[in-house]
Amino acid sequence: MRPALPDVPHFVCHYHLCRDVGEDLYDRPQSALNQRLRSLKLQARLHDQRKGQTQLLRASTNPQAQFVLSELLNGRPVQAPFSETLGREVLLALHYWILDYHSDGRRRGFPFDPYTLYLHRRVVRASDAVDRLMSSDSLARRAPIALVNFQKLLREYRSDAQIRAAAELYERAFTMFDRLRQALRLTPENMDHLRQLHELPGGEQPEIKTALDRLRQDLRRQSEDECDADRGLAEIVLKHLDKYWTHLMPETPPADGASWKRTTNQLERHWGGMKRVRRRGHGRGKLVRDFLSLPAEYLLIPNLENPVWVELVLGGSLASLPARLAEASREAGSYAAWSKRCRPCLVGQLPRRVLRHDKFIDHLIQACHEHCDTKPPDAA
Repeated sequence: MRPALPDVPHFVCHYHLCRDVGEDLYDRPQSALNQRLRSLKLQARLHDQRKGQTQLLRASTNPQAQFVLSELLNGRPVQAPFSETLGREVLLALHYWILDYHSDGRRRGFPFDPYTLYLHRRVVRASDAVDRLMSSDSLARRAPIALVNFQKLLREYRSDAQIRAAAELYERAFTMFDRLRQALRLTPENMDHLRQLHELPGGEQPEIKTALDRLRQDLRRQSEDECDADRGLAEIVLKHLDKYWTHLMPETPPADGASWKRTTNQLERHWGGMKRVRRRGHGRGKLVRDFLSLPAEYLLIPNLENPVWVELVLGGSLASLPARLAEASREAGSYAAWSKRCRPCLVGQLPRRVLRHDKFIDHLIQACHEHCDTKPPDAA
């Protein structure tokens, strides 16, 4: 890897390095688990059951069919015995607990929050819970048939060989990824939000460097051990570390009291801010058309608020901006030529002046026939 600028040290963003490693580690198990989930139609079957049981509860007119699960959970005495209505309440409570698997993460995005794995864990725990619940003979006799079907559905999922193999690999990849995050100090406890700056004080730099050295040595031993089940996972992480090893940490720690910015997240806020401005302008979520139409110079506008850029390019004063623009425009060509270069090329879309021609269809058919060396039929 060559430096982008001479005499300027080049470092790798720890956040993006960690993300790339995680995506490679999770590639196989994520794909396998997702594919098998779709084949089993687990989420669709749960949705259908949840919808039907909700409708039954709403349609219940029995005055003794009171909703008492919340009372039980709050420790209040309930005189009514376990009934089908209570069984449906318990069933829906387990359903909505599974649906809340996103709360296991911290909204850091994939691979920092592998929500497919979180879903699998919740399904397994819910299966254990309903098995323990139905172990009581008296409760099992009073339980609604839907709760029994729910138990069978989760057991079928848990016993599936492909699900078990994919989940086992996913858990091992999760552990391996956590080892890297621990060494880089990018664990959930260290990531307050997704675009955190992650400044590294000088006193913590040797500790992280030591942790990375130890991790690299352990991964090398694992990758050389043919009997190690995690050999392939260790090779993935080791490949990334070896590739960027000389660009992970500075040779000398920063001065006393100074911090080293080890991620590019702050720089990317500029790009995110540009996108927010465009979304506020028209309300569209997709910005492909915007950034195809806007010139590349649009992203340089915020540099006018950067004192370092103003000092280097404009001599420290915005008053010199008109002169610099006039100097650059001498060899820049005409505005029409610049506008033509920046105009987006929409694939497969003809200009409107062509589409709106009176005989566009006739010309289109004639051109196609002439291209194929056939005689066009008479136009109607």
